[in-house]
Amino acid sequence: MISQVLEGMELMLDQLLQDPTITTDRLSYVSATEYQDLIYNWNATGVEYDTSVTLHELFERQVEKTPDHIALVYEDVKLSYRELNGRSNQLAHYLLQNYEIKPDELIPLCLERSEQMLIGILGVLKSGGAYVPMDPNYPMDRIEHILGDTKARVVIGEEDTIKKLFEYKSETNDLSILSLNSLEIQYEVNKCSSDNPKTDVSSGDLSYVIYTSGTTGKPKGVMIEHKSVVNLMDSIREVYGSSTLGKVSAYTSYVFDVSVSEFFSALLYGNELYILSEDIKKDSDLISDYLLAHEITHTYLPPALLSILPRKDYPNLQTILYAGEPCDEETGRYWGEYKKLYNLYGPTESTIYATYREIKSGEVHLIGRSIANTTTYVLDEYLRPVPVGAIGELYIGGVGLSRGYLNLPELTDEKFLANPFQIEEERKKGYNNRIYKTGDLVRYLPGGDLEYMGRNDFQVKIRGYRIELGEIENGLLSYEGICQAAVLAKENSSRLKYLIGYYVSDTAINHEELSVHLSGLIPEYMMPSVYVHLKELPITINGKLDRRALPEPIFTGDKEYIAPETPLQQSLAEIYGEVLDLPVASIGLHDDFFRLGGNSIMAIKLISKIYHQLGIQIKVADVFKGRMIGVLSLIITNYKAEYKAIVSLNNAINKPNMFMIHSGGVGCEVYQSLADKLDNDYHCYGVDYYNLYHEEKIDNLNRLAMYYLDHMEEIQMKRQGEEYILLGWSLGGQIALEIASELESRGHKNITVYLLDTIIKYSDSELMNISPFSDEEISREFQIPMDNNYFIKIKNVLSAELILSRQNISTKLRFTKTVLLKAMLKENKEERELITEYIQQLTYNNVDIVLEDSSLLKVYPINALHRNMLEEEAAIIDVIKRDLTK
Repeated sequence: MISQVLEGMELMLDQLLQDPTITTDRLSYVSATEYQDLIYNWNATGVEYDTSVTLHELFERQVEKTPDHIALVYEDVKLSYRELNGRSNQLAHYLLQNYEIKPDELIPLCLERSEQMLIGILGVLKSGGAYVPMDPNYPMDRIEHILGDTKARVVIGEEDTIKKLFEYKSETNDLSILSLNSLEIQYEVNKCSSDNPKTDVSSGDLSYVIYTSGTTGKPKGVMIEHKSVVNLMDSIREVYGSSTLGKVSAYTSYVFDVSVSEFFSALLYGNELYILSEDIKKDSDLISDYLLAHEITHTYLPPALLSILPRKDYPNLQTILYAGEPCDEETGRYWGEYKKLYNLYGPTESTIYATYREIKSGEVHLIGRSIANTTTYVLDEYLRPVPVGAIGELYIGGVGLSRGYLNLPELTDEKFLANPFQIEEERKKGYNNRIYKTGDLVRYLPGGDLEYMGRNDFQVKIRGYRIELGEIENGLLSYEGICQAAVLAKENSSRLKYLIGYYVSDTAINHEELSVHLSGLIPEYMMPSVYVHLKELPITINGKLDRRALPEPIFTGDKEYIAPETPLQQSLAEIYGEVLDLPVASIGLHDDFFRLGGNSIMAIKLISKIYHQLGIQIKVADVFKGRMIGVLSLIITNYKAEYKAIVSLNNAINKPNMFMIHSGGVGCEVYQSLADKLDNDYHCYGVDYYNLYHEEKIDNLNRLAMYYLDHMEEIQMKRQGEEYILLGWSLGGQIALEIASELESRGHKNITVYLLDTIIKYSDSELMNISPFSDEEISREFQIPMDNNYFIKIKNVLSAELILSRQNISTKLRFTKTVLLKAMLKENKEERELITEYIQQLTYNNVDIVLEDSSLLKVYPINALHRNMLEEEAAIIDVIKRDLTK
């Protein structure tokens, strides 16, 4: 059908701004020279700062300025700057006297949240070493990995946290364990000088090493130097404000680098640091009470917590920071209007934060511009800059870059590259000579802000979700008895992806139990479709996992095989086999469609084949209810095919209505997954395809739109005055525009239409010259023999669709807000090449011609093929939710 051929359009960026009246608010074209100038200006972030000073020296300077001011508060403990400095000096002298700490020596900490945590950090820094934070609740294998990787001679803990370390000590015999609250150590430390120690440490030495999770499951240590942190602190001082009378809360665990920002943005500038206890951190009401009781002026809170923070009046609170992930738009809008709200972005490898932006109107995905002495580049896979507005991978340069990964030179070389964009002036200064490959997808907006789009590293994408295979593997490894695990994503013959979980254990494990275990760790979309038990994982000659040698899964056989008995059951087994690419002889009555490798997208194909071959139109819900052939055959036997023009796709009863209009050749069930994920925002109704259920086809666009609108009004009348919200993919978008035209003629003005890569065809366009599909093309496209009864049915549907697609919208739209989500990717197909080439030249898919006021049109590029638009659920939802808040 036409709508399935019109796929894979590539947006022509050099035409995007030809019509300045069109709002494309995410895309921009500039010449190559202008682009270079823009990137150069956006990266002109060089600012003078003290490159010779260390973190603890800056703290000591502040102690001299405000010795008696409160520095730190934890529960009932309050320490002045003088007291905190003196106690950390004593610990530093103790370390120097007993261990002769040298610059770059790594000293792990295993401390609970308290004033001791800051004393330990400062004591290590003042001794000349670099601290390595460990959570006392870490599994022992992680602690052992860190102690071994750092080659630690001494570890600092407390009585309650060091117990598990003695087993490791007994095996190595060369590790000293210090307990800061043991009477013996306290006595020895208290005898040491409280004066600032003098060491050979410099700003180019390490200040800390923080371990982050790796895709292999083994944490990797990121090495950060003093000068990098000093630059960061100096740069974000503007965010916190320069007042020396502020009160800064510390929420983050010290094993995450955000804590460094919390600690030192207070202690380097004379502010008071308030450490939240573990009990308070877990309760949003307690956090709220704490902010009020202690008159906190500056706080960092993770987005999930910020969204549930009670919305009281916080008269002293001036600035709120969040980082790590976007917060939801409603939360961002509320706090951005109430207080100064900043989104801070940066991987650990670039010293906590690399960019920042104040969020005022809910633009929570904007990560803003670079902090001082930091450069950003948006590049393609060949390290070439992509145009403004196009999506690429973010690379970061500047003084914040880590030295690399501890004891991992190959990974360091892989992630930290020579900077091909270093200019001569930077080269002379020895500045900006490396860039870090973040794995984050972003794009430059025309004003210079960066917009965060997602991840692009060791991940696969299934049904629109980006999935980290390492996370699933770690989940499998957490099951008792599994000693090794691997996860692969594969495609069946229909090019539909599914996940396979391989595991090594002494005996095979019940797969249902494995699924139950994983369901408590990972979301449903990350669950493997099948598990494979192995005695050992295959490895290459280099000792690495040989993924190509992993065996193909056997989907059937989990339960006792019972052969299909009736003709209907045998037909269903054959259809299961076709859809899942499995041998029919192995599919029994009790085999679960989803356990055999099926998913929601494949379920759509299943019901299509059932209709094609059996003449019965069932729903996706029936497949979920009757997963096994035996059950599904009973449902079909009792099934009465009844056409309903409007079908409720979710249960969001009190939310605004959204009508999702079928595409060509398929019913509204294709929107089921999208509707499920919008149930917090919209009550989604599917507008089902009349022509699939009726012998007499409707091939008049206005008549079809009027038919649907009559049914929609019955639902919408219950919510009089509410906005009409329509969504349509391909042909469905064209029908939606015709419905909008009819609504406007009836006096409605509050209408929004979302078009999923709809292309409007006009009498003066090349598209009008498209010839109908030949019988051979239809047979090949649908894999249906021309002598099959269903062939005539589908040919009639396609003929009606071709006529529908050639018709103009009845009137130009004057009020309808129109949002076009345009497919950016080009399919490598030669057939009907002239059509594809013509469509690529359509900047707005001809949608702008439909509108009387073209400023009503917004265009969002989607990194997808036309035929795969619905797999980009996350991007579609992001656009809809952004538009919802505007």
